[in-house]
Amino acid sequence: MSCLAGPVLAETKPAPEAKPAAAAQNAPVVVEPSASQLLLARQTVQAVGLTRQIDGVILQFRQLAAKQAAELAPANATEAQKKAQAAFLASLQTLANESAMRMLSTYEKAYVAVFSPVELAAIRNFYQSPEGQAFLEKQPQLARTIGPALQQFQTELNQKLEALVKQARKDAGLPEAPAPQAPAAPAAKK
Repeated sequence: MSCLAGPVLAETKPAPEAKPAAAAQNAPVVVEPSASQLLLARQTVQAVGLTRQIDGVILQFRQLAAKQAAELAPANATEAQKKAQAAFLASLQTLANESAMRMLSTYEKAYVAVFSPVELAAIRNFYQSPEGQAFLEKQPQLARTIGPALQQFQTELNQKLEALVKQARKDAGLPEAPAPQAPAAPAAKK
């Protein structure tokens, strides 16, 4: 445990490479996160599983774009169509990579802003532990187990709220309000 405490405690001291950003005369000084703070945040973001979520979003984006790319160059495509498709795919790759990095950077900066270095290290260490890994792996099972109970709770809560509103309107001498209607199903297209 003391082996881990040294680096974590070192992170609680102001990082020597943290430098104030240029500021106007009366503007507040903004301190940019140090490289070690961002590294710790990245490790935490990865341990928590957010990089897998980012990868999933980017995969869906690529799959959607692949369908569009296929339309650019059908089986009997001209050279111009093939060239347009290749340029589109190259642009798509660049956009996907830039988007993934931007999302990752957004998470990292948010984690640095919200959590102290000691908290980040503790979160990272938990999620890297066997218990933390089990917690992540069992999230879908937990959601399936708890989901029906939460839905039932929400239904009951809505019914109780509706009864309270009805009684309050009656007590206030107001006419009964019509019950909210569920949105109508879309009409079938002909």
